[in-house]
Amino acid sequence: MDIKTQESEVVSLLQSLIKTKSINPPGSELEIAQVLFDWFQSYEIQAVVHPFNEKRANLIAHISAHSSKKSKLPALAFCGHLDTVPLGDSRWTYDPLGAEISDGRVYGRGAADMKGGLAAMAAAVVFLNRRKIKLNRDIYFICTAGEEVDSIGASMLVSSGIFEDIGALIIGEPTGLDIAISHKGALWVHVRVPGRMAHGSTPQLGSNAIVNAGRFIEKLVSYQFNIDKHPLLGNPTVNPGLINGGISVNVVPDSCEVTFDIRTIPGLTHESVLEDIKTLLIETLNSEKFRDIEIKVVLDRSALSTDINSSFVRIAFEVYERISQRPSRVKGMSYYTDASVIVPATGIPTILLGPGEIDQAHKVDEYVKIEYILRAMKFYEELAVQFDRISD
Repeated sequence: MDIKTQESEVVSLLQSLIKTKSINPPGSELEIAQVLFDWFQSYEIQAVVHPFNEKRANLIAHISAHSSKKSKLPALAFCGHLDTVPLGDSRWTYDPLGAEISDGRVYGRGAADMKGGLAAMAAAVVFLNRRKIKLNRDIYFICTAGEEVDSIGASMLVSSGIFEDIGALIIGEPTGLDIAISHKGALWVHVRVPGRMAHGSTPQLGSNAIVNAGRFIEKLVSYQFNIDKHPLLGNPTVNPGLINGGISVNVVPDSCEVTFDIRTIPGLTHESVLEDIKTLLIETLNSEKFRDIEIKVVLDRSALSTDINSSFVRIAFEVYERISQRPSRVKGMSYYTDASVIVPATGIPTILLGPGEIDQAHKVDEYVKIEYILRAMKFYEELAVQFDRISD
């Protein structure tokens, strides 16, 4: 089949995915899972939709290995999430659900994060199957619900055991076509900073929780965690994203709540981060003895770090350099992915590569370049062929 026909097929699929709303929250992935199911069915590829309520679902497509031996090699899996963030209140130049094409780009919510990656991976599976290559490994395409909020889909699939026979995983999140072998973890922490109530005209008789919180925020944002800078990910970061305090302007507040987004690096345990937070909070309050200190974990996601010397990573870079005709570079990403749920439970060697670019994710007029989709599709297809040829 010629390149133009392949391009037409994958772009048409991408447009269908963008036009299918899968915004999370509240979560509505069943319809887009059905779009992919129908597409695979049209090419006679086995696919199953796994709904878990009336609007939500995961999807798994599968190509069986040529060999029927029980000792067949561990499978290769492509993986991506079906959901997108909301559209936002800002005005778009392009219809966010229109999948319009302009200057070699497809526009719409999720184009970069990560429906472009889904389309490229799905097309790679189809075109790989079309070549009728006798593979020694099963190939899976795993689509998850809920990555943008809680990774509920990935958690359910880990519990189902689907990853037990998988020996390598590639996630098509936006990397600008670079190979990433690591990404940061995320620890979202809700902290209640206490104070002591008093009349607003006599603040010296109380202890202002908002002032206390301000001091604590300043300390935590500038805190140097006890870990060396990561060569790909840099240092951990702290962002106070939500704050709420006080009951009335004429009352010294006795409570202020702050929620922090802390991005961690491999080697920095989240248990140690929580201990540091507690220590800093006590230092902020000085000699004051408050009983209502509260530290609660809202989200806990591990950092990803894949061994650069693993056979899977080595083959990925070899394929990348052969296809792109340029030296590859090792990359780390500041965001977290479903790998935060999958890898700690399975230990599967995992890389990230996707046609989207992170500076487009979650933005107004989000887009993905068609050229990048085609290059990603070719990479995925060739990676499957080359990985199939190794015996470990």
